[in-house]
Amino acid sequence: MLTYYVSNMILRHLTGGFRNDGLVITTDCYIGLFTTEPYDLNTKAGKDACDSGTGYEEHEVKTTADGVLTGYERQLIGRGADKNDDSRWFNKIGINGQPGSAEYGKCENVDLIYFPEVLPEQGWGEISYVGLFDSKTDGHLLAYAQLKDEHGDVTPINPQKGQLPIIRKGQLELELK
Repeated sequence: MLTYYVSNMILRHLTGGFRNDGLVITTDCYIGLFTTEPYDLNTKAGKDACDSGTGYEEHEVKTTADGVLTGYERQLIGRGADKNDDSRWFNKIGINGQPGSAEYGKCENVDLIYFPEVLPEQGWGEISYVGLFDSKTDGHLLAYAQLKDEHGDVTPINPQKGQLPIIRKGQLELELK
């Protein structure tokens, strides 16, 4: 689901309502993990936070717990250093027959996405959502989704000490509807 922050930016861009707070196209995109849904859209506070793309912090996996590093950090999934290389991300042949383009409003990861080793004894907790960010730290939450398997069933993960959480090829699909 796109956050209201991104939806509003896209609509402003498409309708010419582009102001100084307009759409900023980032070339770096990071994936983060959540223990619960980032926003409760049934509340005014949740809707306001989703509108600003902030306020998700209490639900994201923590980088420290009781003053000790957990090993967690968001992972780069955008193009990174090579701004012209889309081949890491798109897995479908595009409408024009060329690899490296989205098709029918969808794309998925081609590469494995590795998270760092889980350090604390208690693990990171049950992870049920992933989110896309415009920054490695802080920044705006752009979109989020619940973890599901290939059949569409909800499948939380519970990474334990010493494990490397991985998102396998094709497990992360982005779709604009």
